[in-house]
Amino acid sequence: MKDIRKKIKRQTELLGLIFSGKKIDIPEAAYHFKCEQITIKRDLSELRANGIDIHSSGKKGIVIDNSLTKEQIQDLLFSYFSSAVNKQYDKALRLLVSKQKEKSIPIITTLQKGMEENKKVIIDYQRNESKNSYKCEIDPIMFFQSSGKWRLLARDEEILKQFLVDKISSAELTKKKFHKIPKEEIDQLFEGSFRSWIGSEKHKVKLRFYPPWVKRIKPNQMMETQVITENEDSSIDLEMTVNSLSEVAGWIVSRGKGVEVIEPKTLRDEVIKLAGETLANYNKRGNKVTA
Repeated sequence: MKDIRKKIKRQTELLGLIFSGKKIDIPEAAYHFKCEQITIKRDLSELRANGIDIHSSGKKGIVIDNSLTKEQIQDLLFSYFSSAVNKQYDKALRLLVSKQKEKSIPIITTLQKGMEENKKVIIDYQRNESKNSYKCEIDPIMFFQSSGKWRLLARDEEILKQFLVDKISSAELTKKKFHKIPKEEIDQLFEGSFRSWIGSEKHKVKLRFYPPWVKRIKPNQMMETQVITENEDSSIDLEMTVNSLSEVAGWIVSRGKGVEVIEPKTLRDEVIKLAGETLANYNKRGNKVTA
């Protein structure tokens, strides 16, 4: 099993080098991946058998003549993630491939190499909906999936941030090393993550759920720190520690009737504010909204 994962990883990273515009021949590829030339030749043969028109062409080195289909890219990255980070993804992967297409291969493989070798990566990142991107040098820490999208946890100028992978238009591996974050610290960052935000803040919240939400919430493990208490009126109280009140507030408003904030007051105020802003979208058009 280890050899199969190693092979899948090597073949995908080889494709990543080619799609990123790197000129590489069989001897160079063998040196790069620390294997025999015959191994690279077998890789090319197996990739061709899987419908990828890849071959070695004289002075051009290893080339791919035809574009890959969406399905081919998704299959490649699905196998790569399974071999490299041992996680399974579906919707998030499809969204990434739909936006970045073949570029998703060199982006993902370059970031993964940076994580494994503790090397900084230069990325072009598109902020919000702006067409302009900015270049920054990051320490890639790990991939994770949240709210149906691939995200990258990384340090940018010593500040931990998360980047949406589908907004990264290019990635270039550097030779600069960075200090790896201990696993214990990463676990602490994720401990209070309610949806997608990861940070060092800690907020204790207490929510009350009434029927029909009781049946939906009670069996679910939403957070590691959660404690559920049953009340005499058939409601339940959910207590947990989170690192972002704004995300919890947005989630509560989207649930509608049957969810009440008990504490803290700042969360209650945020929910009221968001709910009021939502109603205002309809009131300003002259629609009468009743409770």
